[in-house]
Amino acid sequence: TEGSDLMEEARLAIIAKHAQHEDFETAMELHDMTHRTSAKDKCRGQLQRAQLLVAAQQYDEALEALDVGLAEAGPDKTLRSTLVKAKGDLLFHHLNQRDEGMNLYQELLNDAEDSPPSEQTKLLYTLGRMAMKCGDYNQALLYSQQELGIVRHALGKTHLEVARIYQDMARMSDVNLCDYDTSLDYYKKALALYQFNLAELQHKALYCRKASAAVVLDAQIQEVTKLLRQVQKSMGRIHYKTGDFEKAVQASFGRQRR
Repeated sequence: TEGSDLMEEARLAIIAKHAQHEDFETAMELHDMTHRTSAKDKCRGQLQRAQLLVAAQQYDEALEALDVGLAEAGPDKTLRSTLVKAKGDLLFHHLNQRDEGMNLYQELLNDAEDSPPSEQTKLLYTLGRMAMKCGDYNQALLYSQQELGIVRHALGKTHLEVARIYQDMARMSDVNLCDYDTSLDYYKKALALYQFNLAELQHKALYCRKASAAVVLDAQIQEVTKLLRQVQKSMGRIHYKTGDFEKAVQASFGRQRR
């Protein structure tokens, strides 16, 4: 019921507060004293128990707690997904079982065809970062390309998030794969989108009459300007590395010729 959910939320908050202060012993005592009746509460309890154990660096015990939670999760897809993510993170980051951790996230992605685009892109982003940590940059780039396709379809081809992904792919192609031509292509696409969005924001700010909205627009303009400058400097560095010093200067100062 709603009342029991609120009580459980309050209990979890108190336990989390002790954990934040690294009082893991008290947090665990309070956790173990809590009486949970519903399957959902029991699963959430195992999840928090695992989180406390991870914070205390007791990783094997945390894994056991997550397995108990998964065994009790039943058909609750959201809860099961949360537990699987926690297990994948634990295996990958703390138990040196990177392949097993990535496989769990890949299974979630395979089952996410009917999930909202935001959930699919979060999984792809996480998998991409995991692949990078493993040194598999080509696979990481493939995950980014999948993420790009979903974001373009869901948010539109000119959305700022599309530019962000292009910028990430450009950085990966440059730093990790030393593929400078591909990197420049991605940076050019990111740059064009940042320029487009900056012009849109500046146009809105020009006709904005509400002070609160003007503050928000000004912050957005500053952020996009910063990202645009990052791309220009990155393009300049690539031209410098490849020995084209004239283009390096032009790109760095935003005067690149087409």
